[in-house]
Amino acid sequence: MSLAVKVPLILVAAVGAWYALTPPQPPPRTQERVKSGGVERSFGSVVRIHALIWKSSVIASLLAELIACVFAIYSSYSSSHLFSFRTPTTSLPPLLAPTILTLPPTFVLGCLMTAASGALRLACYKTLGSLFTFELTLRSDHRLVTGGPYGFVRHPSYSGVVLGVLGTLLVHFGPGSWWAEAGWLGTLAGRVYAVCWCAMEAYVLSSIMARAPTEDALLKKQFGAKWDEWAARVPYRVIPGVF
Repeated sequence: MSLAVKVPLILVAAVGAWYALTPPQPPPRTQERVKSGGVERSFGSVVRIHALIWKSSVIASLLAELIACVFAIYSSYSSSHLFSFRTPTTSLPPLLAPTILTLPPTFVLGCLMTAASGALRLACYKTLGSLFTFELTLRSDHRLVTGGPYGFVRHPSYSGVVLGVLGTLLVHFGPGSWWAEAGWLGTLAGRVYAVCWCAMEAYVLSSIMARAPTEDALLKKQFGAKWDEWAARVPYRVIPGVF
């Protein structure tokens, strides 16, 4: 029963990660990019590369998890033979197949959060249309969009990023994940990778939290009273009731 639920969850999470981290528009022209300094200057220059790395690593991990589930369903080999190719060490606990068959609550939560991240960001892409870019951009035909998800928080795509970071952290490294169950977190290389991955995501979170006020100031300057009215109606930037 666990696998009957786990396989669809893996697929849903992979689709969510794909949509959340795939830019809906090509890079903006140079004259459309908003000149800025500090964190935004560095973040804006690497955001697409980072999204590609993030998406590739998470989907590859989910694919490995899916393959492991298929083996667990259809293969008659022992768990040690099934999963020995998945780790650089030979000192793993012998009971890997039973852990693949389980469905920890954290893994379920991570998959649902990752899927929700993709759904929310896809809604933002559709609501903004050509105005949505991964970079801080001001187009000649720019308009203030206040409907759809932008009626709940002013930067819902960043809310999707927060969901995505937390969700992919759980499906990538949490109990029930391929990375944890295959034993990679017990190796030096695996721990170094995990630390680097978490540092990268911490950089993303800090960057979007810094970008939101910058974007607000830009829109307020551009749209004046219309932005003031929207901000009064939608007081929170990213997390309702918090920020």
